[in-house]
Amino acid sequence: MAIHHYSARGPSGIERYYKVKELAELTGISRESIYAAIRSGELHATRPNGMRKCWRIAESEARRWLAACTE
Repeated sequence: MAIHHYSARGPSGIERYYKVKELAELTGISRESIYAAIRSGELHATRPNGMRKCWRIAESEARRWLAACTE
C-alpha cells in the first residue's frame, strides 16, 4: 500500500497529483474507499478549476493518509 516509484516533487519541483483511479491502481485500495476517505475528511483532495466530478490528491497527502492507515 505504498507509492514507491514517484518522488513527492518532480524534476520541475512541482508536486505530483493523482486522480482517484491512479491512486487506487498504485495502492490496491478501491476507488470507493478513496472516495469515502475524501468525503469523511480523512484524505484531502482538490478539484482543479472547480470541476465538479474531478478529484486530485497531492502525493504528499496520499503518503500521509497511507501512513495513517497503516498505524
